[in-house]
Amino acid sequence: MLLWAVGRGQAVVAGRRALTREATPKWLNISEEVQQALVEDQAVVALESTIISHGMPYPTNLEVAHAVEQDIRQNGAVPATIALARGQVHVGLSKALLEELADPNAKVQKTSRRDLAQVLSQGQLGSTTVAGTMIAAHAAGIDVFATGGIGGVHRDGENTMDVSADLTELGRTPVAVICAGVKSILDIPHVDAAIEAGLAAAKASNVMGKDVTPFLLSYVNQATAGRSLQANIALVRNNAATAARIAVAARMPGSRRDMSTHAGLGRAYVLGGATEDVLCRTDRRAEASYNTSRHFTWYGIACVSCAWIRDVSLAQVLPASRTATYAAFLERGALVSAIADMDVMQQLLRFQQFPKLETQDIILLDANGLGDHLDATVRGPLEAWLAQHRVWLEPTSTVRAIEAGRLTTRIPIWAISPDFQEFGVLLEQLSRSAAHDYAALDPADTESTLDFVQTRWTRLFADHTPHGRAPLLFLKRGAQGLIAPDVATLQAWADPSRTTSPTTPHVYQHFCPEPVTQIVNVTGAGDSMVAAILAMLLARRYDSAVAVGLRAARLSLAFTGAINPASSQLRDCVVHGAGLSDQPVL
Repeated sequence: MLLWAVGRGQAVVAGRRALTREATPKWLNISEEVQQALVEDQAVVALESTIISHGMPYPTNLEVAHAVEQDIRQNGAVPATIALARGQVHVGLSKALLEELADPNAKVQKTSRRDLAQVLSQGQLGSTTVAGTMIAAHAAGIDVFATGGIGGVHRDGENTMDVSADLTELGRTPVAVICAGVKSILDIPHVDAAIEAGLAAAKASNVMGKDVTPFLLSYVNQATAGRSLQANIALVRNNAATAARIAVAARMPGSRRDMSTHAGLGRAYVLGGATEDVLCRTDRRAEASYNTSRHFTWYGIACVSCAWIRDVSLAQVLPASRTATYAAFLERGALVSAIADMDVMQQLLRFQQFPKLETQDIILLDANGLGDHLDATVRGPLEAWLAQHRVWLEPTSTVRAIEAGRLTTRIPIWAISPDFQEFGVLLEQLSRSAAHDYAALDPADTESTLDFVQTRWTRLFADHTPHGRAPLLFLKRGAQGLIAPDVATLQAWADPSRTTSPTTPHVYQHFCPEPVTQIVNVTGAGDSMVAAILAMLLARRYDSAVAVGLRAARLSLAFTGAINPASSQLRDCVVHGAGLSDQPVL
């Protein structure tokens, strides 16, 4: 069971205050990594330290402490393990302090709310309980906390009044606690024989109160030949990973968070279908992917998502409909075959009201949302609205590229990002002769493909469309890299302060892909690249937009899911203009 216990105030969606270094009280020591994440409104997950000092034997406790922090990082958040040392509450622990807590010979005080003042004033080494961690996390501005289980009413509590402070803390401190519920060693039914025996042993040894949990964990671990410890480790790591995903999601569109941190940048309006991707491998379990909107939030771009699904809503739910599902079968990371249920897509765009966007905003239009046949009552208002804004069109497949190509002939599209095959389908909607010439090209021949794009692309729209305006082309070519506009073209067409005419020339160049040691999964690499490039353009960082997009694609290719949470580390490139040389090689 996974319990999401939210303290008073609904902290996860209410926003948080990030303390500056100067405003941080002397008793609170926040690590540089955690401080920076809080200032930039990145996802942070607090971790207790009692599980290190009292919950597991050495050296397993230290190994698990590092593993849990790594689980959180891999899911896109920053870990913040909390403990007390030398008169301060430390939020985000150094390697040395983690080792000190894990040392079986160290004198570590288990610290709840009632113990904080004593442990701090005496400069003792203290590990935080659930209640103690919640207090420290809230003081630091962290709103999500992961642990194994929470305390409750201990055995014979009606006589001893032995009730964990965790329960009252949940009612007074606004922090979301991701846990497995009340510990099974407490007063709940159906405890097993090993726990019953442990309780008897604890009573015989006069073990009471906060000492009961570590005593029983040790006893049950011995009674089960270590199996209970392994189960506990798996539970804690799963909770930590889940907490990280929740913390990241809390900063996504629809979470009712303050978007003031995005001031000065344009917004991305994502319009289309949200599809549940299931990736089936011969060597991996199936798992669901994230959607493109997550990238924009990671990169500090305000994102409004207008996608429809049945089960979990990003913006709107269609009742009595199935969530669109795409099942891809992979072998050695490459796509072998796929099946899809896209019936719900036929119901998309059945509305007449479209939001008013600012000049600098960009609509990312997923062709899955176009449907196969839009009647005039829908197509008219939709296309009139799209024609007033900058639209980046993502064809998504050769099937959807047909309607995408038709759309480009009716209204001016600002940018489009097909792969090699989708590009051929787009050309079919403009000129059969051009499509025929393109089909004769060798997909691996970069020079010929670049020459075709440079000499034919803009001319096709001048000759075959009423508006005469060719979209900026980002031609995805897999292992052959990307053909995209050069920096001068991007700046001329992407800067909202500039005006361009249909005759303003496009200049294209070839960009080599970043090397990938092992391709784990090809699905999602294109979405990752598009989101990163678009975020850089919204931030008006034209000179490195494509390079950051290719880095995001590489991260996706090396990850088991469709979108790698490690892409969030590219945020500095978007928000602060940091170069890729400043980013970790992951």
